[in-house]
Amino acid sequence: MYYVVFLFICVLFGANLVDVDGKIYTETDLFQKYNKKDWDRSDGIQKKKMLDDFVKHVVVEQEAEELGFIYRPEVAVKLKDRSNMLLVNAVYEDLVAKPLVDSFCLEESINNINKEVLVSHILIGHKNAKLREKPNRTKDDAFLIAQQVYKDLKNGVDFKGLADKYSDDPSVVNNHGSLGWLGWGRTVISFQSTAFSLPVGGFSQPVLTDFGYHVILKEEERGAGLDGLSVEQVEFLALNSCKNAIQPKLRRAAQEFDSLQVEKNNIVFNVDALNILVELFQKEKIKIKALNKYNVDIVSFLNTVSGVGVLCVFDSMSFGCKWFASEFSKIPISRRPQLDDISSIKKAFTTVFLQKNAIQLGLKSGVKNGYYYRKNVNDMKGSLLYDTYFKWIVNNAKKPDSTDVQNYYNKNKNTKYKEGEKVVVREIRVLNKDLADSLLLEIKYGADFVQIAEQYSKTNPGKGGLIDPFTDGKYNEMG
Repeated sequence: MYYVVFLFICVLFGANLVDVDGKIYTETDLFQKYNKKDWDRSDGIQKKKMLDDFVKHVVVEQEAEELGFIYRPEVAVKLKDRSNMLLVNAVYEDLVAKPLVDSFCLEESINNINKEVLVSHILIGHKNAKLREKPNRTKDDAFLIAQQVYKDLKNGVDFKGLADKYSDDPSVVNNHGSLGWLGWGRTVISFQSTAFSLPVGGFSQPVLTDFGYHVILKEEERGAGLDGLSVEQVEFLALNSCKNAIQPKLRRAAQEFDSLQVEKNNIVFNVDALNILVELFQKEKIKIKALNKYNVDIVSFLNTVSGVGVLCVFDSMSFGCKWFASEFSKIPISRRPQLDDISSIKKAFTTVFLQKNAIQLGLKSGVKNGYYYRKNVNDMKGSLLYDTYFKWIVNNAKKPDSTDVQNYYNKNKNTKYKEGEKVVVREIRVLNKDLADSLLLEIKYGADFVQIAEQYSKTNPGKGGLIDPFTDGKYNEMG
């Protein structure tokens, strides 16, 4: 099928970006694939590469669907298996992680997720703070200093001067306290809540984090460029930004959830059968060790085992070796468990049952209709179609002979195989401007650049500040 592609690079987030044979893709679709911050940091050449890559993917995915690749048995099986695993992940996100998120945190995140703030801070650390170089002061002393800094700011004392004088942030020598533009979810909760709630130009009272007390200055505020997102997309981003706060609770919550599901479905293991399975497995290990192999392929092993009978009962249903072989065949070989003892067998089998149970819960509870699951399935489906299409192209392509290769090279050598002019430079990078000015003066008066770089440069001092050859456009201003 022939596709006509039009590109409209627009200023407004969410506006029409690409028309592929009548199907419209927006900037919202682009930033599902590429992080918007990476896009904003890129130059024109890099943005063109991203756009070309995005268009190539959507064209190939659409063509693959038109050709019916999605109905090929091998693709349909992969799509089903991977969709089920994504549903398992979505169930744990929705039924385990989401209930742990504080409602106030979620509401605050929704209100701020589409904002960015330009922030500076003065950090007053203490001897128990998470700092590489801890100041020798108590937490109370740090608070008193932070309070004085706040009062001085209120009285009109210059922020940068106070930052240079008091801040224990190691980067203050370069940035005078500036943290740049921060999006919601980039810093610890207490810091970001304060920074985003301040008026522009406002200072905060001392804010405590694991690093010490911060006095925060909010210099500017702007949009984060998420205006084109749907309500559920915004809620998804807001929920993700709250997850850092619940990380310490997640493992225990998941274990409790799993225990409850096991109890509800009443898993009963046939210990006699498991003992036979362990014995057979150990014999198989000895056999493959003689062949200089280390891990037993449990799929092949379970498929060849006979006479063991029922291994366990789950939800009033009986399961044997070949059923587990089928389930483990869906897992990449490197992640398949070994069955060295009864404990490892129970753990492996229970994991399989919990995943099956999660799929059923996902269907019953409506998790399958949620944005998190739909987005991940759509991304996975696109990647699967893309990979399958190119394998099909390669497998059906005419095998080139030496003349074809030579002709192709001659035709494309200037555009594909010739790089632009490169330069080789040495750099002396230091963290202090005064030191940089001093070293520059020494070099002007005849000091050897390479020796100075070996002694002072943060860039490859072992090779005198040498940087790998690079083309025009790399390394921004320095390039």
